[in-house]
Amino acid sequence: MKHFLGFAIFIFGFSLFSQTSSTAANKLILEAAGKASVNETISFLSKNISSLETDSDKKAAFSFLGALQEQAGKFEAAKKSYTSAAALAGSTNSEKLVISAVRCALNSGDAESALSFLKSSVRDSNDAYIQAQIKLYEQWAFLCKANSAKETEKPVAALKSFLSDKSMTSVMPSILLTLWHITGEDSYSSKLKTDFPSSPETKIIKGEINALPTPFWLFMPRKETAFPEIAQMPLKKSAPSSEKEPSSSAEKIVREQLGLFRDVSNANALAEKVKSKGFDAKIMLEKRPSGNVYYIVVVDENKDMSIGKELRTAGFECYPVFE
Repeated sequence: MKHFLGFAIFIFGFSLFSQTSSTAANKLILEAAGKASVNETISFLSKNISSLETDSDKKAAFSFLGALQEQAGKFEAAKKSYTSAAALAGSTNSEKLVISAVRCALNSGDAESALSFLKSSVRDSNDAYIQAQIKLYEQWAFLCKANSAKETEKPVAALKSFLSDKSMTSVMPSILLTLWHITGEDSYSSKLKTDFPSSPETKIIKGEINALPTPFWLFMPRKETAFPEIAQMPLKKSAPSSEKEPSSSAEKIVREQLGLFRDVSNANALAEKVKSKGFDAKIMLEKRPSGNVYYIVVVDENKDMSIGKELRTAGFECYPVFE
């Protein structure tokens, strides 16, 4: 877990350290990073950010906290941290924080909040990349709200129109992946492989990495043929860790999530398919802060902690749920 913390600091923290005029935020973040687990780091930061005196320091600390929460899959909490950071004065880019809040809103199943954030002052951004992200995330939100193939037609048409829009070049791999995910048409995956061979999106369609655990993909309708190579991808063995992981029950994998639906019939269909492969699938009901109710298909972890591997070997995408 400390390896993760070090990586998180490098990715999310370096820019914060360089942008913060006071050492107060830096000191708090480094102290938090010294905790034994991610959950303890998150808890420590959540309790102590209020002790920082300046808005700039609080902004930097909330930004870092949001990044950690997002990496840990605590998307609702991360959304709140990012929005708290964005509302404060300071050198950390508020527009990027709003976009991060949008991403976390989608990941927590709250498309309405995502759209609301996108209608805020960020819409007046002079940053071309931010504008491209706004347009893309808006269509992702519409797709996450879709309950039928008919409701995907407008966002899919918008995404197709982006293909000839030079201002959308910076997010083109994501556009192509989304179109392929929704339509199942090979022309999009072929263009992705040809034009962006080194992109993460290309690695996803080639089965070299998995789209999960980015949960909002689970909200989007998709063709049954999407991600065929990933379902058959041989699992790679991880190198043994040289450092013992902390035995915190708060970080234990308790189940694997395979799908999340607004329509219970779709959840039942997936659950039956999983059961047909010999797994004890069940459906959990969850009401999100947005008021939306979702049906989540899960399989409980076993004592050997091997359910995730077994599900992927059987051709099911899944990601772990921690408690």
